[in-house]
This record gives sequence, C-alpha cells and structure tokens, in this order.
Amino acid sequence: MKIKTEDLLNDLKEKTLKMIQQVESFQKLSKNQLNHRPGENKWSILECIGHLNLYSDFYINEFEKRILSAKYSASEFHKTGLLGNRFAKSMLPIGDEIPMKMKTFKSKYPNKSELSIATLEKFIKQQNQIIQLIDQSRKVNLTKTKCRITIKGFKLRLGDALRFYAFHNIRHIVQANKVYWRDI
Repeated sequence: MKIKTEDLLNDLKEKTLKMIQQVESFQKLSKNQLNHRPGENKWSILECIGHLNLYSDFYINEFEKRILSAKYSASEFHKTGLLGNRFAKSMLPIGDEIPMKMKTFKSKYPNKSELSIATLEKFIKQQNQIIQLIDQSRKVNLTKTKCRITIKGFKLRLGDALRFYAFHNIRHIVQANKVYWRDI
C-alpha cells in the first residue's frame, strides 16, 4: 500500500491528539471509577493506560533513535511493508470492537500497585512526545528507515511502526472507553 507521507503523519498526529483528549476526560473520574474492572480478567481504565505507558517507554526511545540516525531524507510517499501493514491492521479496532484478541507480554502487564492519576498524566506527556516525534519524522524517509518493535527479532519500516504503535494505543483507548461508558 502506498500512502502520501504527509497524509499518513497528519492522520497519526490527529489520532494522537484525540487520544490525549480522551485520556484528559478520564482525569475527571474518581479513583474507584478509574480502578473499576468490568469483569474477571478485564482491565480497568488505569490498567489500559498503564499498559500503553509501558509500550511508550520503549517506542519513544526507539523512534527518537531511528529518526536522529536516519540516513535518508523524506520522500513524498510511504510504501507499507507486507508484515508492517498486517501488524498495524491487526491492532486497529473496528468501531468499538476489538476483532483479534491477543495475549499481553508479561513485561507489559500493568502493575496495579503503581497506578494512579499520575498514570494518565504520564500518558498525556508521552503522547505529546510522540507528536513531536511525528513532526520530526517528516524529515526522514519512513520507508527506508527501519525500526525495532517490541516483538523480538522484528523490524518494521518507520512509517509502519508508527502506525502499529498508534493503532495499538487506539485499541486500548477503545477498551478503556468501554469501561468508562459501562461505569457511568
């Protein structure tokens, strides 16, 4: 699939801004609402966001490193890789449904004892960093710049990794929203 680089980055930035707004709305909720689990083996809002923060710890560093060391300047189009496109699409919810359930890596399971309103604040701060990285990535070739992902042994094109990351975030924001709407 071929995407105009500018369109891709603008879309990712817009999606990230919407996620920030959604998480800001969670800040109005009580501690009980934020920690409410809608069922057995279901995550609370804070667990969903805490999980995303763990991934952001990895991806912010990885994106920054790859953007700063990129050897190729921007091109008009980003060509998705077969694997990168498949990984990204597998993350994206359809409406408010998560079509493909996945097991979370043990290292990315949120530690309930560390979750508080600060979890939401950290998410907002990290997503503002991601917006800066999206803007910085406008200067590099998203197809030729390769990026590690949290699945060991895999590298994706930077444009695909950015999509994978954003779609994973959207997936868990949808999950947190379902808890929120059930809870009020």
